[in-house]
Amino acid sequence: MDLVHLRTVLRPHVLSLSNVNRHVDLPSVCQNLGLPFPDSGVSKRDKVTEAFDALPDGGLLAAATRFLQLHPLSARDRNELQDILWSDLPTPQITKKIRREVARP
Repeated sequence: MDLVHLRTVLRPHVLSLSNVNRHVDLPSVCQNLGLPFPDSGVSKRDKVTEAFDALPDGGLLAAATRFLQLHPLSARDRNELQDILWSDLPTPQITKKIRREVARP
């Protein structure tokens, strides 16, 4: 899985949480996503940015999965995140013969 790409795609969505939550709600929002909440930072955006930047690569997959469960996204954005998350899942092999049979009218 391309963690750099996942972090790049997930980042603006997580940072947007600072726009829809109050200061007092941010620690629980970050905790629900598995983000370490920083003590520093003046603005809500700074705090969420620091929390996301402090997230280790090992927690990125879980944070992205929880984000999808807890925060609705547009179909385009949700599909983009899911495509990245599911890119390493095993898929069934379909033979050429079966493909031709399925494609046949």
